[in-house]
Amino acid sequence: MEDKKDCPNKRSSMVWSKDKDLILLKEVAALGVLTHKQRSRERGLGWQSVADNVSTLGQAVTLRGVRERYSLAAKKYCAQMAKEERATGEGGEEMTEYEKLMEELINIEDETDRQMETECAARSQRIENEREQALEMRERAMERLGETKKRVGMTSESGPPQRRRRSGDMMEWLQQRVELEKEERELKQAEKREHVEMQMNQHLELLQ
Repeated sequence: MEDKKDCPNKRSSMVWSKDKDLILLKEVAALGVLTHKQRSRERGLGWQSVADNVSTLGQAVTLRGVRERYSLAAKKYCAQMAKEERATGEGGEEMTEYEKLMEELINIEDETDRQMETECAARSQRIENEREQALEMRERAMERLGETKKRVGMTSESGPPQRRRRSGDMMEWLQQRVELEKEERELKQAEKREHVEMQMNQHLELLQ
C-alpha cells in the first residue's frame, strides 16, 4: 500500500505575515485593483490576479482571502494612524514602505468611491431631467389637443343649421378631423416613448 506521505502535498492555506502583507499591497498597487469601482467585474478580476500571484509564494490563497486580508489591514492601519494622531497631535515617525503603500491605496480607493458617488448623482439627475421633459411634452400635447377639439367644436356649432354641408365646409371639417387624429396619434406615441425610456433607464440602473 502506498504511504500517504509519498502523495503530493496540496498547498496549505495562506499564513499571513508582515512580509506577505507587504507583497499583497505591492500586488494590489501594481495591478491597479482599487482604481475600479466596487463590485465591478474589473475589480473582481484584479483581486483574482492578486490571489494567483500571491499563491506563487507556495501557499494557496483565494480571491476572497486577499480581499478580506487587505480590508482588515486597511482598517487596522487607519485605527493606528488615528490613535497616533490623537496621542501626538501630528503624524508619527518616518513612514515605512508598508505604511506608504497603505496610505496610497487608501487614497486611491477613496477617490474611486468619490467618483462613483458623483457619477451616480449625475445619472439620477439626468433621469429626473428626462422625466420632467417627458411630462412637459405630454402637457403641451394635451394643450394642443384641447385647443384643436375646441376649435373643431366651435366650427361645427357656428352658423345656421344646414341639412347638408357645402363642399368647402366639408373639406375644412375633414382637414380639421385629420389634424385632430394626427395630434392624438402623436400624443399616444409620446406617451409610449416616455414609458419605454423609463423602463430602459430603470433596467440600466439595475444592471449598474
